[in-house]
Amino acid sequence: MRPMLSAIVLIAPILAVAGCTPAATVQEVQADGGPVVADAAPVTIVADGEPAATIVMRDHPTKELLFAAETLREYVRQMSGAVLPVATVDDEVQGNRILLGSSDACREAGRVPPRDLADGGYIICCADNDLAIVGGSDRGTVNGVMGLLDDHLGVRWYVPDDPLGTVVPQMATITLAGISETREPSFPMRWVGRGSDWAIYNRQSCNGASLGANFAIEPGIYHTQGALLRYEDYFPQHPEWFALIDGRRSTNRACKLCYSNESCAAAVAANMGRLLDDDPGIDLVSFSPTDGQRWCQCEFCRAMDESGVPRDQSMSRRSLIFYNRLAQNLRETHPDAHMLVGAYNVYNWPPRDRSIQADPMLSVIITHYEDYCMAHPINDPSCPRNRRYVDVLRAWDRLGTPVCYYEYYWKVNWMDMPWPIVHCLQQDIPWFHQRGDLGVFTQFTAGNAWTLYPNYYIAARLLWDVDADVDALFDRMCNDLYGAAGPAVRDYYRVMEESMATTNQHFPGQGTKYGPAVFTDRVLDEMGRHLHRAGELADNDVVRRRLAKLELSYEYTQRLMRYVALRDSGRAGDAREALTLLEDLVDEVRSDRDRWGGIISTQVVAERVFLGQELQKMRERVRATN
Repeated sequence: MRPMLSAIVLIAPILAVAGCTPAATVQEVQADGGPVVADAAPVTIVADGEPAATIVMRDHPTKELLFAAETLREYVRQMSGAVLPVATVDDEVQGNRILLGSSDACREAGRVPPRDLADGGYIICCADNDLAIVGGSDRGTVNGVMGLLDDHLGVRWYVPDDPLGTVVPQMATITLAGISETREPSFPMRWVGRGSDWAIYNRQSCNGASLGANFAIEPGIYHTQGALLRYEDYFPQHPEWFALIDGRRSTNRACKLCYSNESCAAAVAANMGRLLDDDPGIDLVSFSPTDGQRWCQCEFCRAMDESGVPRDQSMSRRSLIFYNRLAQNLRETHPDAHMLVGAYNVYNWPPRDRSIQADPMLSVIITHYEDYCMAHPINDPSCPRNRRYVDVLRAWDRLGTPVCYYEYYWKVNWMDMPWPIVHCLQQDIPWFHQRGDLGVFTQFTAGNAWTLYPNYYIAARLLWDVDADVDALFDRMCNDLYGAAGPAVRDYYRVMEESMATTNQHFPGQGTKYGPAVFTDRVLDEMGRHLHRAGELADNDVVRRRLAKLELSYEYTQRLMRYVALRDSGRAGDAREALTLLEDLVDEVRSDRDRWGGIISTQVVAERVFLGQELQKMRERVRATN
């Protein structure tokens, strides 16, 4: 049941603070907070702009509990102007109480989560003068605070790391009644927004800026070789542990390891063990090699490979043999550990050799990479590239290896144009859940948050609640952010989503190659008309500021597609005009971060990669024709 919200003021949403930095001690949290209205109605936490409840925690609360208390108090203040006081269970409290986290007070009141509650889950219940928010762990209590604010009070964090993208309703009195719920996440691994407190607000299990990961993967999600066997530390004494390339042990720190060297595997496993000793809370200790193709060419490594296999299986046999050796070594000191290993590029498949089984200690993170399609859902039988990806998953399933996904809900080589894949998320994430998979990590940056927030937000919501109605979420998101202009903004997104979903091309990104198949002249014209209509419907400055972000993203997409059309026209003189257009665009995005920050990431316009590389190639082409 939704809460009873008294005296709601229906005005434009105010802007939220960028984040709530947790206080170091409960005394610092208690330093402010007004006196409570002692005779407020049951489970009223704010009465006519005055605090009517006290947040109560156990003595010596953890960093997580302090963050939960600070976040709850900050957003209640933003909603109502009231600053709730904070106390511990030993303090005398008048009026209503918000019992936050496990404590004697919760146990005495019978507010105890079920023993089988999934990690990250929580209960919220109202009774008499108490509102209890209690997780199975303190991170679960954090999730419970976010659930109260989001599901029951309408606070929504849509756009990462920009207060303009947070919606906070206004109300003078906040009364919560009839809430009795137990919530738990659909997936243990919910890694959307790593490094941002936006992820914590949206109940993800990765690390944010203020708290560590609840589903901890160390020393990182991918390419962890360098953290486990640092080249600078080990190469001088053990060059034989590193790849032999062109007859010499490579002096390039990005080289792979020599997978046939058993002492190398023992050293990596020993360092994994040290990580687990230092942090017993690690859920998965991970190994995956460096990026690139600097593989060992020694005769023993090459003897591990299979012939006659496709490119994305060419290094799979040596990789799984090495992963198994790591597990066997780690089991000697940490028999209950769980490992996460990588499947990517030339080792995405398991080996064809079925005599090699995966060690039961292993889970695998499988990349949805360049050989596959991101324009269509993974289980779409009409998509040939994704049919092959499903075959990859089924091959790993035959080994009994738990699976999670390395996804690209930000695909950097799409060049930070809108990446309209919500129609894919709507099918993919429930399908992952149906398969029983662990969850998803996606590449992410807040540097393009206003361009890609639909992907980030919808993915995060589905990973928390796989049964969420995506169409309803999208409608609510547009209406919350854009008010009367919301339906026009929804149409803006609908046009590009339909164009991506119905394209007869199958591609993994590559915006300057495949972008014109999605952002045709007709599609861009329709998008522009919907944005114009949204601007006419906007009825306050906050909405206009948000629309200005979309308009800038749209302008960038128009200019980039104009560049591609000129580049590929074949007409004399168009190449020079294309170069000028691209130079101007890249220079603007690099130099005016106040304007372009949050729209286009710095990664896209860096030197020698992505648009920086495109610019270099175009200059060479124009010089060659002079």
